Amino acid sequence: MHQIEAQRSHYGRIALLYGARTPADILYQRELAHWRQRFDLDIFVTVDAATGDWRGSVGVVTRLVPRMACDPMKTLAFLCGPEVMMRFMALELEKYGLASEQIFVSMERNMKCALGWCGHCQYGPHFLCKDGPIFPYSRVQRLFTIREI
Repeated sequence: MHQIEAQRSHYGRIALLYGARTPADILYQRELAHWRQRFDLDIFVTVDAATGDWRGSVGVVTRLVPRMACDPMKTLAFLCGPEVMMRFMALELEKYGLASEQIFVSMERNMKCALGWCGHCQYGPHFLCKDGPIFPYSRVQRLFTIREI
């Protein structure tokens, strides 16, 4: 049994909201299909533009938030993807009732030195290589509103 599987009982319901531009851009399709067979995971996938024989949800990933049907007081959200998507997703999650402290963002940037010396990964006052790359949204929320930071 994998270590993650051994600790699964420590957590309640898990929902994965996954968005891609087109069906061809969906990564980990085999894993998503496997996870859909589990009763303790809710998997929601959407694409911005349907192509081919796609029969799933169409629209931006923020439209999936109401499908989670979770208690905002007992929920944590972990976001990864383009910063613009994370910004709008965090706003939608706050509308849903999550506090900014319950939302975590993965800030991936080009990291060179891993010590905060070179500045390649600087995000406002933060160096993602040493201060992150995972941040509570409340800590970087203001920076998300600044263009081209």
